[in-house]
Amino acid sequence: MEKYKCNKSFKELRDMKRNNTIDKKTLAKIGAIVSVVSIAAGFAFAHSKDNITNNDIVKHSSVETRLNEKSDMESPVFSKFKNSNIKTFEMIKQDLLRYKELHNMHIRSDKDEIELKQLIDKINSNSSIIENLALNTAKAKLADAYHLSHYEDVKIKVDMETHSFVAQDGTTGKPLFHSIDRDQTNLSKTILKLADVQNLPNDSLFEKTRKANSLYGLYNESVKTANKTYIAKDGKLMQVNNIDLEKDIDMER
Repeated sequence: MEKYKCNKSFKELRDMKRNNTIDKKTLAKIGAIVSVVSIAAGFAFAHSKDNITNNDIVKHSSVETRLNEKSDMESPVFSKFKNSNIKTFEMIKQDLLRYKELHNMHIRSDKDEIELKQLIDKINSNSSIIENLALNTAKAKLADAYHLSHYEDVKIKVDMETHSFVAQDGTTGKPLFHSIDRDQTNLSKTILKLADVQNLPNDSLFEKTRKANSLYGLYNESVKTANKTYIAKDGKLMQVNNIDLEKDIDMER
């Protein structure tokens, strides 16, 4: 946006008016320009602030608190990973529950403000832990879907330009799955949210808060992925709710 500039102060302009060195029409034009720029800047700030509030994932979503055990039988690789990291899942969950509580307070005391800032710093310092939980949850679910023995056998490459990714069998180099724009599985959302989070700066308090919010969303998406079963069939990766899987098993019996 082009900025309008004026080399004269308002005091100088008033003095010039008194001395009849500038007419009223010129002052009106300059005043109109300043007003338009001020209104536009104010509107842009308010619009940006509203966007942040309206799109606040912490305000508008609950923390996913439960890791469902119903998919363990169909997801042995993930089940093993989960059992090895259950304390980590629990630690992050407790931090995010408190973060949401403090974040959503209408009025915070000085003590609450200090605790909130400390939690923002803690969540950011635990970024790599949350990212690893997300990545390995997705890889473990892919390993189960394609009958691989370990989640480390899965390699994932994300293309940020197309916002898509390719999963490969790391031992053979064989492609397993290529996401597309229409793919709305929780697993794909987890991987793409992870890629987004890894590209976020976290220098200022605003940036740290935005990243903490994104990590909150990433953890939630990871747990949703953990609670789904994935089946590779006819070149596609299908997401199955566990209740639907139970119905299919009962019908087969």
